[in-house]
Amino acid sequence: MNKFLKRMAAVTLSAALIIPAYANAAPTCSGAYTIDAYAKNTAKLSKKNLKMTDAGKKYTIKLTTSAKKPQINWSSTIKAGTAEGAEPCISMKVSSNKKKVTVTPLRNGQGTIVCSIGKKKLKCSYTVKFPEQITSHFSELADYLEINGYNSGGVRVKEFGDFNVSDAKCTVYGYYEGRDSIRFDVGGTYDNTSDYFNVTFHVLSNGQVNDVSVRERVGSQDIYQASITLRAASAFSKGCKNIDFYTTLEPGASQSLDSCSSLAKKNFDVVLRSVDQCLRTNFGYGVQNIGFVNYK
Repeated sequence: MNKFLKRMAAVTLSAALIIPAYANAAPTCSGAYTIDAYAKNTAKLSKKNLKMTDAGKKYTIKLTTSAKKPQINWSSTIKAGTAEGAEPCISMKVSSNKKKVTVTPLRNGQGTIVCSIGKKKLKCSYTVKFPEQITSHFSELADYLEINGYNSGGVRVKEFGDFNVSDAKCTVYGYYEGRDSIRFDVGGTYDNTSDYFNVTFHVLSNGQVNDVSVRERVGSQDIYQASITLRAASAFSKGCKNIDFYTTLEPGASQSLDSCSSLAKKNFDVVLRSVDQCLRTNFGYGVQNIGFVNYK
Protein backbone atom coordinates (compact mmCIF):
# COMPACT_ATOMS: atom_id res chain seq x y z
CA MET A 1 0.00 0.00 0.00
CA ASN A 2 2.79 2.42 0.90
CA LYS A 3 4.52 1.72 -2.42
CA PHE A 4 1.25 2.49 -4.30
CA LEU A 5 0.82 5.80 -2.53
CA LYS A 6 4.41 6.78 -3.24
CA ARG A 7 3.92 6.03 -6.96
CA MET A 8 0.72 8.11 -7.09
CA ALA A 9 2.48 11.03 -5.39
CA ALA A 10 5.30 10.90 -7.93
CA VAL A 11 2.82 10.91 -10.86
CA THR A 12 0.93 13.88 -9.37
CA LEU A 13 4.16 15.88 -8.91
CA SER A 14 5.24 15.21 -12.50
CA ALA A 15 1.88 16.42 -13.83
CA ALA A 16 2.14 19.58 -11.73
CA LEU A 17 5.53 20.39 -13.27
CA ILE A 18 4.38 19.75 -16.84
CA ILE A 19 1.10 21.74 -16.78
CA PRO A 20 2.67 25.22 -16.19
CA ALA A 21 5.00 24.70 -19.13
CA TYR A 22 2.00 24.12 -21.42
CA ALA A 23 0.11 26.97 -19.82
CA ASN A 24 2.91 29.43 -20.74
CA ALA A 25 3.13 28.29 -24.35
CA ALA A 26 1.29 30.30 -27.01
CA PRO A 27 -1.85 28.70 -28.49
CA THR A 28 -1.28 26.73 -31.64
CA CYS A 29 -2.58 27.86 -35.02
CA SER A 30 -5.65 25.75 -34.42
CA GLY A 31 -6.39 28.02 -31.45
CA ALA A 32 -5.40 31.55 -32.52
CA TYR A 33 -1.91 32.89 -31.86
CA THR A 34 1.45 31.30 -32.46
CA ILE A 35 4.72 32.47 -30.90
CA ASP A 36 5.58 34.06 -34.27
CA ALA A 37 2.25 35.88 -34.39
CA TYR A 38 2.90 37.33 -30.95
CA ALA A 39 6.22 38.64 -32.19
CA LYS A 40 4.40 40.39 -35.03
CA ASN A 41 2.39 42.35 -32.48
CA THR A 42 5.65 43.89 -31.18
CA ALA A 43 6.49 45.40 -34.60
CA LYS A 44 6.94 49.18 -34.95
CA LEU A 45 8.05 51.78 -37.48
CA SER A 46 10.95 54.17 -36.94
CA LYS A 47 8.69 57.14 -37.73
CA LYS A 48 5.04 57.92 -37.07
CA ASN A 49 5.15 61.26 -38.89
CA LEU A 50 7.29 62.24 -41.87
CA LYS A 51 7.63 65.82 -43.11
CA MET A 52 9.42 66.25 -46.43
CA THR A 53 10.54 69.66 -47.69
CA ASP A 54 13.54 68.86 -49.91
CA ALA A 55 12.85 67.61 -53.43
CA GLY A 56 16.39 66.31 -53.76
CA LYS A 57 16.41 64.29 -50.54
CA LYS A 58 15.40 60.67 -49.89
CA TYR A 59 13.74 59.80 -46.58
CA THR A 60 13.86 56.41 -44.83
CA ILE A 61 11.39 54.48 -42.66
CA LYS A 62 12.51 51.29 -40.95
CA LEU A 63 10.46 48.40 -39.61
CA THR A 64 11.54 46.67 -36.41
CA THR A 65 10.09 43.24 -35.67
CA SER A 66 11.23 40.03 -34.01
CA ALA A 67 8.86 37.92 -36.11
CA LYS A 68 10.49 35.16 -38.14
CA LYS A 69 9.74 35.26 -41.86
CA PRO A 70 6.88 37.77 -41.48
CA GLN A 71 4.60 38.65 -44.40
CA ILE A 72 5.34 42.36 -45.04
CA ASN A 73 3.75 44.73 -47.56
CA TRP A 74 4.12 48.49 -47.98
CA SER A 75 1.55 50.84 -49.52
CA SER A 76 0.59 54.50 -49.43
CA THR A 77 -2.55 56.62 -49.61
CA ILE A 78 -3.19 60.25 -50.60
CA LYS A 79 -5.38 62.58 -48.61
CA ALA A 80 -8.22 63.73 -50.85
CA GLY A 81 -7.67 67.13 -52.41
CA THR A 82 -4.01 67.50 -51.45
CA ALA A 83 -2.35 66.21 -54.62
CA GLU A 84 -2.77 67.81 -58.01
CA GLY A 85 -4.84 65.57 -60.24
CA ALA A 86 -4.68 62.84 -57.57
CA GLU A 87 -1.18 62.00 -58.78
CA PRO A 88 1.12 60.38 -56.22
CA CYS A 89 2.87 62.71 -53.79
CA ILE A 90 5.65 60.21 -53.11
CA SER A 91 7.44 57.21 -54.58
CA MET A 92 8.61 54.31 -52.43
CA LYS A 93 11.45 51.82 -52.89
CA VAL A 94 11.25 48.79 -50.59
CA SER A 95 14.44 46.99 -49.51
CA SER A 96 14.98 43.34 -50.41
CA ASN A 97 14.11 42.16 -46.88
CA LYS A 98 11.11 44.53 -46.83
CA LYS A 99 12.16 46.00 -43.49
CA LYS A 100 13.06 49.41 -44.91
CA VAL A 101 11.42 51.76 -47.37
CA THR A 102 13.04 54.76 -49.07
CA VAL A 103 10.58 57.58 -49.74
CA THR A 104 11.13 60.23 -52.42
CA PRO A 105 8.84 63.29 -52.36
CA LEU A 106 7.33 64.19 -55.74
CA ARG A 107 4.86 67.04 -55.14
CA ASN A 108 3.02 68.79 -52.33
CA GLY A 109 0.39 66.73 -50.57
CA GLN A 110 -0.49 64.61 -47.57
CA GLY A 111 -1.27 60.98 -46.93
CA THR A 112 -0.35 57.82 -45.05
CA ILE A 113 2.32 55.17 -45.53
CA VAL A 114 1.05 51.76 -44.42
CA CYS A 115 3.17 48.77 -43.47
CA SER A 116 1.13 45.55 -43.27
CA ILE A 117 2.77 42.77 -41.27
CA GLY A 118 0.45 39.80 -41.14
CA LYS A 119 -2.92 41.17 -40.08
CA LYS A 120 -1.34 44.11 -38.26
CA LYS A 121 -1.13 47.53 -39.95
CA LEU A 122 1.46 50.11 -38.93
CA LYS A 123 0.96 53.67 -40.18
CA CYS A 124 3.14 56.72 -40.74
CA SER A 125 1.47 59.95 -41.83
CA TYR A 126 3.43 62.06 -44.32
CA THR A 127 3.39 65.65 -45.56
CA VAL A 128 5.20 66.96 -48.61
CA LYS A 129 5.60 70.73 -48.71
CA PHE A 130 8.30 72.16 -50.93
CA PRO A 131 9.46 75.77 -50.47
CA GLU A 132 7.62 78.28 -52.58
CA GLN A 133 9.31 78.80 -55.92
CA ILE A 134 10.48 82.39 -56.04
CA THR A 135 11.00 84.15 -59.35
CA SER A 136 14.15 86.24 -59.60
CA HIS A 137 13.77 89.84 -60.77
CA PHE A 138 17.43 90.71 -60.32
CA SER A 139 18.04 91.31 -64.04
CA GLU A 140 14.93 93.47 -64.34
CA LEU A 141 16.06 95.65 -61.44
CA ALA A 142 19.56 95.95 -62.90
CA ASP A 143 18.08 97.03 -66.25
CA TYR A 144 15.87 99.59 -64.53
CA LEU A 145 18.77 101.14 -62.60
CA GLU A 146 20.94 101.27 -65.72
CA ILE A 147 18.25 103.03 -67.75
CA ASN A 148 16.68 105.27 -65.10
CA GLY A 149 19.61 106.07 -62.83
CA TYR A 150 21.53 109.30 -63.13
CA ASN A 151 25.29 109.34 -63.61
CA SER A 152 27.22 109.84 -60.37
CA GLY A 153 30.96 109.42 -60.72
CA GLY A 154 30.55 106.90 -63.52
CA VAL A 155 27.91 104.86 -61.67
CA ARG A 156 24.19 104.93 -62.39
CA VAL A 157 22.21 105.75 -59.23
CA LYS A 158 18.48 106.04 -58.55
CA GLU A 159 17.03 107.80 -55.52
CA PHE A 160 13.86 105.95 -54.52
CA GLY A 161 12.91 108.31 -51.69
CA ASP A 162 11.85 107.85 -48.07
CA PHE A 163 10.16 104.83 -46.52
CA ASN A 164 8.82 104.43 -43.00
CA VAL A 165 9.51 101.14 -41.24
CA SER A 166 8.25 100.75 -37.68
CA ASP A 167 9.84 103.65 -35.73
CA ALA A 168 12.45 104.42 -38.41
CA LYS A 169 12.55 106.55 -41.55
CA CYS A 170 14.90 105.39 -44.31
CA THR A 171 16.08 106.95 -47.57
CA VAL A 172 16.86 104.33 -50.21
CA TYR A 173 19.32 104.66 -53.10
CA GLY A 174 19.97 101.94 -55.70
CA TYR A 175 23.16 101.72 -57.80
CA TYR A 176 23.78 99.90 -61.06
CA GLU A 177 27.29 98.39 -60.95
CA GLY A 178 27.04 96.08 -63.95
CA ARG A 179 24.90 93.18 -65.05
CA ASP A 180 25.87 91.12 -62.02
CA SER A 181 25.95 93.64 -59.18
CA ILE A 182 23.49 96.06 -57.55
CA ARG A 183 24.33 98.25 -54.59
CA PHE A 184 21.98 99.76 -52.04
CA ASP A 185 22.82 102.73 -49.87
CA VAL A 186 20.31 103.42 -47.10
CA GLY A 187 20.42 106.10 -44.44
CA GLY A 188 17.95 106.16 -41.57
CA THR A 189 16.91 107.78 -38.31
CA TYR A 190 14.75 106.60 -35.43
CA ASP A 191 11.79 108.66 -34.26
CA ASN A 192 12.46 111.10 -31.41
CA THR A 193 16.16 110.19 -31.18
CA SER A 194 19.44 111.60 -32.42
CA ASP A 195 20.46 108.17 -33.74
CA TYR A 196 21.51 107.99 -37.39
CA PHE A 197 22.58 104.85 -39.22
CA ASN A 198 23.92 104.20 -42.68
CA VAL A 199 24.00 100.81 -44.41
CA THR A 200 25.52 99.85 -47.74
CA PHE A 201 25.55 96.40 -49.31
CA HIS A 202 26.00 94.75 -52.71
CA VAL A 203 23.66 92.08 -54.07
CA LEU A 204 25.11 89.81 -56.75
CA SER A 205 23.31 87.91 -59.49
CA ASN A 206 24.66 84.60 -58.08
CA GLY A 207 22.70 85.04 -54.84
CA GLN A 208 25.57 86.39 -52.74
CA VAL A 209 25.73 89.56 -50.65
CA ASN A 210 29.11 91.24 -50.15
CA ASP A 211 30.75 94.31 -48.66
CA VAL A 212 28.00 94.86 -46.11
CA SER A 213 28.75 97.92 -43.99
CA VAL A 214 26.71 99.24 -41.06
CA ARG A 215 27.60 102.44 -39.21
CA GLU A 216 25.72 104.28 -36.50
CA ARG A 217 26.14 107.47 -34.55
CA VAL A 218 24.32 109.13 -31.66
CA GLY A 219 24.33 112.88 -32.13
CA SER A 220 27.80 113.64 -33.42
CA GLN A 221 29.43 110.57 -31.80
CA ASP A 222 30.15 107.59 -34.05
CA ILE A 223 29.63 104.48 -31.91
CA TYR A 224 30.50 101.46 -34.07
CA GLN A 225 31.03 100.01 -37.50
CA ALA A 226 30.01 96.47 -38.47
CA SER A 227 30.70 94.51 -41.63
CA ILE A 228 30.23 91.23 -43.50
CA THR A 229 32.61 90.39 -46.33
CA LEU A 230 30.55 87.76 -48.15
CA ARG A 231 27.40 85.84 -47.30
CA ALA A 232 24.64 84.03 -49.17
CA ALA A 233 21.55 86.23 -49.40
CA SER A 234 19.47 83.16 -48.51
CA ALA A 235 21.11 83.14 -45.04
CA PHE A 236 19.20 86.27 -44.02
CA SER A 237 15.82 85.79 -42.37
CA LYS A 238 13.53 88.46 -40.95
CA GLY A 239 15.04 89.91 -37.78
CA CYS A 240 18.59 89.03 -38.92
CA LYS A 241 19.21 87.40 -35.52
CA ASN A 242 20.97 84.47 -37.19
CA ILE A 243 23.60 86.74 -38.78
CA ASP A 244 26.80 87.79 -37.04
CA PHE A 245 28.64 90.95 -38.03
CA TYR A 246 32.29 91.75 -37.46
CA THR A 247 31.81 94.72 -35.14
CA THR A 248 34.29 97.26 -33.77
CA LEU A 249 33.70 100.21 -31.45
CA GLU A 250 34.60 103.73 -32.47
CA PRO A 251 36.94 105.73 -30.20
CA GLY A 252 35.00 107.47 -27.44
CA ALA A 253 31.94 105.20 -27.69
CA SER A 254 30.42 104.27 -24.32
CA GLN A 255 28.29 101.38 -25.60
CA SER A 256 29.35 97.76 -25.15
CA LEU A 257 30.48 95.61 -28.06
CA ASP A 258 27.59 93.18 -27.52
CA SER A 259 24.99 95.95 -27.62
CA CYS A 260 26.53 97.36 -30.80
CA SER A 261 26.47 93.94 -32.45
CA SER A 262 22.74 93.74 -31.64
CA LEU A 263 22.23 97.26 -33.02
CA ALA A 264 23.96 96.27 -36.28
CA LYS A 265 21.54 93.36 -36.73
CA LYS A 266 18.57 95.59 -35.94
CA ASN A 267 19.69 98.31 -38.35
CA PHE A 268 20.37 95.89 -41.20
CA ASP A 269 16.96 94.31 -40.65
CA VAL A 270 15.29 97.74 -40.77
CA VAL A 271 17.18 98.49 -43.99
CA LEU A 272 16.10 95.22 -45.64
CA ARG A 273 12.51 95.98 -44.67
CA SER A 274 12.77 99.47 -46.17
CA VAL A 275 14.30 98.09 -49.41
CA ASP A 276 11.55 95.47 -49.49
CA GLN A 277 8.92 98.20 -49.13
CA CYS A 278 10.67 100.26 -51.81
CA LEU A 279 10.69 97.40 -54.31
CA ARG A 280 7.08 96.42 -53.63
CA THR A 281 5.90 100.01 -53.99
CA ASN A 282 7.74 100.58 -57.26
CA PHE A 283 7.77 97.15 -58.92
CA GLY A 284 5.38 94.80 -57.13
CA TYR A 285 8.06 92.40 -55.84
CA GLY A 286 10.32 92.38 -52.78
CA VAL A 287 13.78 91.44 -51.55
CA GLN A 288 12.91 87.75 -51.85
CA ASN A 289 12.97 88.23 -55.61
CA ILE A 290 16.53 89.61 -55.67
CA GLY A 291 18.12 86.81 -53.62
CA PHE A 292 16.87 87.10 -50.02
CA VAL A 293 14.60 84.09 -50.48
CA ASN A 294 14.22 83.35 -46.76
CA TYR A 295 13.48 86.92 -45.72
CA LYS A 296 9.74 86.58 -45.11
